Amino acid sequence: MSNRPKPYVKASKCILLRNSQTSKQITGTLLLYDGWGNLLSMLRTIETPIITRDAVLPFLPKGKYNCIHHKSERYAKCIQIQGVAEFPLLLIHMGNYYWQSGGCMLIGQELRQLEQDSLADVVNSFPALTELLDTTFDTFNLTIVEAF
Repeated sequence: MSNRPKPYVKASKCILLRNSQTSKQITGTLLLYDGWGNLLSMLRTIETPIITRDAVLPFLPKGKYNCIHHKSERYAKCIQIQGVAEFPLLLIHMGNYYWQSGGCMLIGQELRQLEQDSLADVVNSFPALTELLDTTFDTFNLTIVEAF
């Protein structure tokens, strides 16, 4: 667990900048800003296609989403991304490998290649999720934009 104190300045702006895309994943940089435009935190993400029994969404469409702090039986504390009718339980949660995401978004402090598959993996996922939860309000907006 991080020895950093919990920030008393919370993020007022959260932007996910998608950096690159393959057929299996999108890598991104999550930027958290305070009300003055100061960067509070920069985290890394991996997204995978969203697949359920009823639908397939290649990736979460770019746009603005409401997010809430959420407690999951499987992942404990995480973030729920709301506003995608076909997929009511999209999460930002811990994990390292794209195959651990289950169509959700994985968060970490850095991107690295941990397996011999030429795909990016996130590392230091637990401290990154803790930082995200500590730096955001219980409800916040996430804007997803693409740089590719």
